[in-house]
Amino acid sequence: MNAIFTDEKGQFTLRGLPAGERLKLFANASEHRAAESETLTLGEGAVLGGITIVHRRPASAKVRLVDVDDVPVGALDVLWLAVKEGPRKSEGGFRVAGFEGLTVVESEGQGRFAISQIEPGRYDVTLLPDGYQAIRIEGLNVPAGARLDWGTRIVQPGATLSGYVVNDLGDAIEKATLRATYLREGTATSRTATSETDGRFVLGGLPDGALLWLRVEAEGHGPFMEQDVGTGQSDYEVTLERVGAITGIVSLESGDPPEGVTATLEPVAGGPISFGRRKQEAVGADGDGRFEIKDAAPGDYHVRLTAKGARPLRVKGVTVTAGDSIDIGTHRLEQGRSISGSVLDARNGAPVTGAAINVEARGGGLTGSISSLGA
Repeated sequence: MNAIFTDEKGQFTLRGLPAGERLKLFANASEHRAAESETLTLGEGAVLGGITIVHRRPASAKVRLVDVDDVPVGALDVLWLAVKEGPRKSEGGFRVAGFEGLTVVESEGQGRFAISQIEPGRYDVTLLPDGYQAIRIEGLNVPAGARLDWGTRIVQPGATLSGYVVNDLGDAIEKATLRATYLREGTATSRTATSETDGRFVLGGLPDGALLWLRVEAEGHGPFMEQDVGTGQSDYEVTLERVGAITGIVSLESGDPPEGVTATLEPVAGGPISFGRRKQEAVGADGDGRFEIKDAAPGDYHVRLTAKGARPLRVKGVTVTAGDSIDIGTHRLEQGRSISGSVLDARNGAPVTGAAINVEARGGGLTGSISSLGA
């Protein structure tokens, strides 16, 4: 049904509606928030009148944020928590971030921010300036259509975490990426930094207390992850372990170029799990058979080699050393075997069309489904 429009008195009439149906009316108007009626039920021949849909005009707000040196804040998030009537208690509200959510936070430059499409009500509001401490406004009443002006507010800098990133030999690591994740007003938030030539890093704009976790990554090294790292430290040292690599070549006994070559790293019993990954795989180039497994933690492994149409092969006892690449040479895979047959109906011996055939092998290092074929 096409929408109709209210007249100059705000009145409307809808005709030709189905009887016995549960209906709800929706109204939209410029400079107003969308509104809806209660659920209505129309009986046979019924005419309902006096239905009122109340539009509430959204409110807006503006604020300017600068730090103690009068440097404008570059970005702002806003968290709104609706306050229930009666004893003071905040409950779930809505979060404003960038241009998303129920309201819009728009930067006007020079630390000025405009916030629009605010639902009328009573809120505990938290301003979350990027890199600075939060500002709380409790018990804020927002009338419909209000234009709030919070003036200029001075923000305080957040805590910092600084130190050095080195490898297992104690050498400085340049261009390591650090990501600090913490809770800000109940929302997981992250800040990042990059280490300098001497390995030094500074993460600023953090909350006082402990981080949820700190993750550090650098090329040629395994990742670092630590929970509950306290902010405010100036000599925090991160040590990244150098990784190794495994290379090799897969060939086929038939002499045909190998296709679908994979090499999978498997830790030996009691050996290392390569940086939390129980399975680390490299895909070789078709027709060439060469492969390389990168970023392997030092330790002892088995390497499982596969190729299309060939039996898998496990190369045992491969030792990875930090900072080195080991070549396990060329390994020839045997041609895979084939099985053919028929699926018949036990009642009359008639062929069964479309039966799915699954083969499971146990032994020779292979466990799991090999193929699924349609008859």
